[in-house]
Amino acid sequence: MSSLSPRSFLVTETIDLLLYISKTQSFTETSRLMGLSQSMVSRKLSAFEATTGITAVDRSSRPVKLTPEGKMLLEALMPYIEGLPVVLDKLQTDSNIKRKLRIGFVDTFTRYIACHVIKDVSSEVTQCTALSGTSDHLLHCFKRDELDVFITSDP
Repeated sequence: MSSLSPRSFLVTETIDLLLYISKTQSFTETSRLMGLSQSMVSRKLSAFEATTGITAVDRSSRPVKLTPEGKMLLEALMPYIEGLPVVLDKLQTDSNIKRKLRIGFVDTFTRYIACHVIKDVSSEVTQCTALSGTSDHLLHCFKRDELDVFITSDP
C-alpha cells in the first residue's frame, strides 16, 4: 500500500475548491461557501497549480472559469466525487456512525412540527441544527449545501 504524499493531500483539498469554482464562477462565492477568506481560496488554488504545473482556473476572465486542463481534471474526478457519498453513507450505516443533520422548516411548520421532528431524529444523529424561513429561502440554503433537508408545503 502506498502512502499519501504531500502532493496527494494538496490534490484532495483542491477538489472542493475546483467544484465550487466551476459551479459559482466566482472566488468570492466560492470562499463564502467554503468558509474561507477569498485570499485563502486564491492561495490554495495557486499552491495546487504551482505544485502540479497545471493552470486549472482562468483568472483573466469574468466570470472566472476552469481552463481546459481544469475541466479535464474535474471530469476525471467526477466518478469518484459522485460515488463518495454513497460509499460514506454505507460505511456510516454499516458502522452505526451517527451523523449531523441540518434541517429547515417553513415558518408556519416551525411552531407545530419542528420540535417533534427534532425529538424523533435526535437519537439517530450526533447534532441536529434547525433553520426556519420561507420556502424560497430554505430552497436557496439547500442549493448552497447549507441544509440536508427541508420541510415545506410549497411544491
